[in-house]
Amino acid sequence: MVRKTHLILLLILVTISAKSQFFTVSPIKTNLNGNVFAPAYFGKFLVVACDQKNRLYKTILDEKGGEPVDLYQLDTTSSFSASEFSLKFKTLFNDGPISFNKAGTSATVSMNLRTEVAFKNNNPDKNSLGLYYSNFENGEWGDLLAMEFNSFEYSCTHPSMNEEGNLIVFSSNMPKGYGGYDLYFTKFENNKWSAPVNLGSAVNSENNEVFPSIINNSIYFASDRIGFGGLDVYSFAVDKPKEKAKLIPKPINSEKDDFGLITADKFNSGYFASNRNGKDEIWSFNFNYPDFNRCDSLVIDNFCFTLYEENAFELNEAQSLLYQWKINNDTIPGISIEYCFPGPGQYEITLDIYDSIIKKTYYDQAYYYIELEYEIQPFIEAPDTVKLNENFQLSAEKSNLPDTKVDEYYWFINDGTKLRGITANHSFNQPGTYEIRLGIIGKQNGFEVTDCSYRTIVCLDEYTTKTKPSLNLIPSSKEDTTVVQIAEEYFPTDTTLVIFSIEVMRTHEQLDEDSFDFKKLSAFGQVQLEYIQEEDFYIYYVGQWNSITAPHETWKQLIEHGYVDAKVKAFTMEEFNEVPLDEIFIIENIQFETNKWDITPLAEDELIKLVQILVLFPDIMIEIHAHTDAIGRISDNTLLSENRAKSVKAYLVENNISATRIKLEWHGELIPIADNTTEEGKLKNRRVEFKLNYKSK
Repeated sequence: MVRKTHLILLLILVTISAKSQFFTVSPIKTNLNGNVFAPAYFGKFLVVACDQKNRLYKTILDEKGGEPVDLYQLDTTSSFSASEFSLKFKTLFNDGPISFNKAGTSATVSMNLRTEVAFKNNNPDKNSLGLYYSNFENGEWGDLLAMEFNSFEYSCTHPSMNEEGNLIVFSSNMPKGYGGYDLYFTKFENNKWSAPVNLGSAVNSENNEVFPSIINNSIYFASDRIGFGGLDVYSFAVDKPKEKAKLIPKPINSEKDDFGLITADKFNSGYFASNRNGKDEIWSFNFNYPDFNRCDSLVIDNFCFTLYEENAFELNEAQSLLYQWKINNDTIPGISIEYCFPGPGQYEITLDIYDSIIKKTYYDQAYYYIELEYEIQPFIEAPDTVKLNENFQLSAEKSNLPDTKVDEYYWFINDGTKLRGITANHSFNQPGTYEIRLGIIGKQNGFEVTDCSYRTIVCLDEYTTKTKPSLNLIPSSKEDTTVVQIAEEYFPTDTTLVIFSIEVMRTHEQLDEDSFDFKKLSAFGQVQLEYIQEEDFYIYYVGQWNSITAPHETWKQLIEHGYVDAKVKAFTMEEFNEVPLDEIFIIENIQFETNKWDITPLAEDELIKLVQILVLFPDIMIEIHAHTDAIGRISDNTLLSENRAKSVKAYLVENNISATRIKLEWHGELIPIADNTTEEGKLKNRRVEFKLNYKSK
C-alpha cells in the first residue's frame, strides 16, 4: 500500500514538473533588510511584512531573539522602493501580515494580543496572535477593532480579505481542527464578524495550512504537507468543493518554503514569498504565453443556400400545379429557393409538384441527402459591439476541433490583454476596433497540435438615438401564420411589392426598448422584431426599403459598427399584412372607455401596425367604422361614435397617411355585436372596425 502511494506521488511530481516551462519567476530587489514576505495589493503598492530592525531597542518575542515583524509598502511604479506603512498598525510586537479589500478602504491585520511594554520580557512565547480590522475614513485609518473570536489560548493570523471586504479567510491553531494550523473563514453579518468556520478536509490536513489568499473563486494557501519540500502553494476552487486542493507547479513551488501567493489577473502574473535563496524574499511570477505563428480569420458558419432544380418542368399550362420543397419540416414553394438550415447535421430534401387546389402531391420530382458540418476551428463567441467600460464574455465553448483534447485556451487582445480559459471576461477603456485572437494547444492522436482564429470587436462610446424606437411585429412566414394573402391580381408581382429590411441580430430574450443595445440599433432606423416561436428566438430588423439597393448605405454602416452578420432580407407583402381586403375586421385593443374617444397607449401600439401597411402600400384605401354601447341617448352616442372615428383618423393623418385615403362612418349604438346588458358586452360594442380596399386607378 505504501509503495502504491509513493508511485502515485511520483507520477504527480513528474506531471507537474513537465508544466514548469509555463512560468517565469524572479526575486524582487528592495531596500529592506531581513525577511520579507506576505505581499498584499494596496493600490500601486505591495504591503509586505518584514522583520528588519528599525528601533533603537529590541523587542524579543522568541528564544532566538528575532526582531518583530512590521509593515512596509513597496512602490511597484518606482523600483519597489520601500517605506513604512501607516503607524496606525505599528506596535512593539508583531504587526502583520495585512490584507485589504479591492477599494483599499478596509483592512484586516494580524498582531500580538499583548502589546503593553511590561509584557515584553514575561512569557514571550505565550503572546498569541489575533486579528484586527480598520476602515479608512477622512484620509486616515480608524482605530483597530479586535475580532471577537481572538483568544490568548490560540492564535489567529495570516488574514486574507475578499474584494468586497465582507469575508476573511485566515489561519488558526484553535482547538478541534484537523491538526496544526487550519484555514477558517468569517463573514461580516449583522454589523459584526461571525464565528469562524473551518474550511474542511478538502483544504486542511494534519499539517499546517497558512498564508491564504482569496482570488476570484479560489483560495490559494501554503502547506507543509508532502509536496516539493517545506511550504508549498496550493489552490482550492471554492465552486468545486468536492475536489481536493491542487499543488501549484514549479517553478512557483520549490524544495524550499514558498507561500503567500497573490495575483490580480487570473494567475497570469503576481507575487509570492520564498526562501529558496536563503531568506524570505518577494518573488514575481509571469505566465509564459505560447506564440501562435499562424492565425486564421474566424469563419462564421453559414448554412444558408440557394436551392435550384435544374431539371424542372415548365408548369405554365397547369395553373394549379406548383413546385414545393420539403426540408426539415418546412414546406416551401418554388423552383429556386433560399433556405437556411438550422445548423450542422444530416438532412433529407424532397421536391414535389403539388396541386394547390386538390392539395396533394402530383409528382415526386427529386430527392436529395446532404450532411452539413461546422468549420473546423477554434470558435470565438463574443458580441460584435460592446459599450465602453462594459464587461463582456469571450467563449470558446463552440469550438469545433474533432479528435482534439484541448489542454488550454489562450486569448490575445490587441489592447495588451492576455487571458486563459475556455471562457474569459474583459472590458475596454477606450473606444475603437479591437482584434481578438484565440489560440489552443492540445493533443490529437498522441501528437501536440496548435490552432488559432481571430476576429474583431467594436467598442463604442455613446449612441445618439436618431429615431424614436418602435417595435413592430413581423409575423413568421410559417404555414400556421394568420397572414391573409391579398389577391395577386390587385398587386402584380414587381419590386414595389417587396420590402427589404436588414437582419441585424438574434436573441433568445427580447430586448427592452430602453436598453443600450436596442437604442444602438434604432440609431440606424426603425427597428422591427420577428419572433420565431418554433426555435424560441427573436430576430431584429432595421429599416424598410422598396428596392434591393436602397439599404446598401445603412448596411455598410452596420458592418462598420461591428454588426458583421448583418444581411439584407426581402419580405413580400403578405409577410407584413395581417388583415384581408374587402372585409370588415377589428383590431384587438382598439377600444374606448365609457363616453371617451381618446386613443389609449394600448390602442396606439396596434394602430402603428396599420400605419405601417398604409405607408408601404399607397394604393390601399381604409374605411373606419365607429360604434358605441347603448348607455345614454341615441343622439349622444351617435356624436360619440363620430368623435371616435375622427380621433382614429387624426392619428393616421398625424402619422403621414393622407386624409384622402380615409373614409369615415359612425353608427352610434345601432349595430351592437354583444349584449349591452353586461359590462363585457358593452366593452365589445365600444369598438372601431376597419376595412381595406384597393384604390382603382
